[in-house]
Amino acid sequence: MLNKPVMFTVKNRDVLNNFNEFGKECLKRHYLGFDKAEMERFIDDTVIGKNDFLKNERKEFVRQNCMPPNDKSASQNIMDYINEKIN
Repeated sequence: MLNKPVMFTVKNRDVLNNFNEFGKECLKRHYLGFDKAEMERFIDDTVIGKNDFLKNERKEFVRQNCMPPNDKSASQNIMDYINEKIN
């Protein structure tokens, strides 16, 4: 599922400039790991310790940007559209 904490490992901060706007918005909901200590802290605090302070922001981002509209499944949206056009 998409609501799990994710760490993007980064060797060089300049790579963050190579993303388009959507990619940059996605990265804001990721933890960034620049070295071994940050990666270990992420595993200990966020994964094992369940201290995921980005969880609500990530959940809202997924809801707004990755889920079908109208709070319905993609199939239901298609069926509603077809029924609307038929009637």
